[in-house]
Amino acid sequence: MKVTALLVFLFLITPLTAQRIYVDGNIFKVDGKQIWINGTNTPWNRWNEFGGNFDEEFWREEFERLTVYGVNSTRVWLSCDADGHIRITDSGYVTGPADKFWTDLDKLMEIAETYQIYIMATPISFDHTRQGRDRDAWRNMYASADNRQSFVENYIKDLVIRYNDNPWFFAVDVANEIEWVWENHGVDRDDVIDLIARVANAVHDNSDILVTQGMGAGPKYCSSVFPDGNLVSDESLSSKQPGAYLDFYKLHYYEWQNQWFSNPFDRSPGDWGIDDKPCVIGECRANGTNAGYTYREAVFRAFDLGWQGIMPWTSNPIGHLGSIYDHGPGSLAFTRAYPELVYPVDGPQTVAVTGVQIIPPEDTMIVGTTLQLTVSFLPENASNTYVSWNSRDETIATVNSGGLVAALTPGNASIGIETHDGGYKANAEITVIDVATVIPGYSTGDANGLNREDILIAPNPAGNFVTIKTPVDESGFRVAIVDMKGTLIRKGTLNAGENLLCLDNFEPGIYFIRISNKRDSYTTKLLIK
Repeated sequence: MKVTALLVFLFLITPLTAQRIYVDGNIFKVDGKQIWINGTNTPWNRWNEFGGNFDEEFWREEFERLTVYGVNSTRVWLSCDADGHIRITDSGYVTGPADKFWTDLDKLMEIAETYQIYIMATPISFDHTRQGRDRDAWRNMYASADNRQSFVENYIKDLVIRYNDNPWFFAVDVANEIEWVWENHGVDRDDVIDLIARVANAVHDNSDILVTQGMGAGPKYCSSVFPDGNLVSDESLSSKQPGAYLDFYKLHYYEWQNQWFSNPFDRSPGDWGIDDKPCVIGECRANGTNAGYTYREAVFRAFDLGWQGIMPWTSNPIGHLGSIYDHGPGSLAFTRAYPELVYPVDGPQTVAVTGVQIIPPEDTMIVGTTLQLTVSFLPENASNTYVSWNSRDETIATVNSGGLVAALTPGNASIGIETHDGGYKANAEITVIDVATVIPGYSTGDANGLNREDILIAPNPAGNFVTIKTPVDESGFRVAIVDMKGTLIRKGTLNAGENLLCLDNFEPGIYFIRISNKRDSYTTKLLIK
């Protein structure tokens, strides 16, 4: 899929008192109104960037892009592995993030507030016990109750206290796919569950922020339907730390899970016995299909089945599972269908696309040349101007993500677009001709090997005459003029220097004029008035 955006998005926000998301039964609410998490994952731009090489411009541009696709939330990893900027001793005692970590995260939250993007923050990942110079230190963190509490006291509490007054910091996701820590990295499962419980209590005791734990094996460890039971239920967590609980469940889904657990696009939270809290699909493919459903189909199925949100992997293309350009059209379709659920309290003001046209709608090209197509939107101030390009016959002409067409072989090709907002379509009909075939015996060199500086054709548009100037120190040039149907109208030889061609017998219109010698050629359009 080839994607481009052709207009500048004008970001408009109505005056807004930002509201914090909270849980009411098994749904999310904001200011008494239901909100649905029409989200994504933007886990990192640069690995371990908070406290490292944070790029403010990337996040600003990315969050603006999320807004024009109707995305209201994203998940961000604060520390990606054991080389991240959370200080820890060899024995596993966490002393907390460096100062720059907080400075960078402050900037992220400032940008999130500007673009009204709710942030689900993931403090660490299973990667901390898998790789990096402090891998063993993080394993030691899990192994000791004192160390687990140091993680809570010197990282989690500071995190939620710092951002409790910013409602766009809406949830803490304790650790990315934490079950792999005990399944693959030799850490005791009970110690891991205890850490989740400690974090949950710290979040609730010190803030109004929500807390969850994303499970990478789908419902395996968070559903009583399966043999291991729900390890993150209120009963399980409170058995480790009194009063501990999660505010909502979050499952990650990929198709490898189908043979064991089915999928969340054919199963409701109730089917897995987890409908006592809101349930979010925290990861799935952004491109291709999920359980055989396109993303557009998947997001509506998730809603119909009672899931309270979906967050595909990823908005920025990490790995091979797609980006905002893949899931964005489906996300925006949901927002257009249910604006009051995605933005229950005001929200970004966007203008929907109502029509589209390719300019020019038809053209003729010569083999080996390129043509830049542009797109015109209705209305002119439409917010989301991303489109996908396609060619119905790539053996004749191809098109890139910016609408640049390359002519390959003679024939007819239809170049198409589809808008990401509304799915509107348009086509441009391209005819490709081969001037070298129309003019046998003329140059066999490069299709446009001559420098434009070497050849002058003026005036263009032309009237009764046109002047063709070739290098004075070189002879053997020929000229050929072909109409838009590929018919040879005139051919001849040129003198070195200036040549005056009479055009009295030409009908007004667009022609191709080709200048060539034994080595190279130059072809351009000639407009005759």
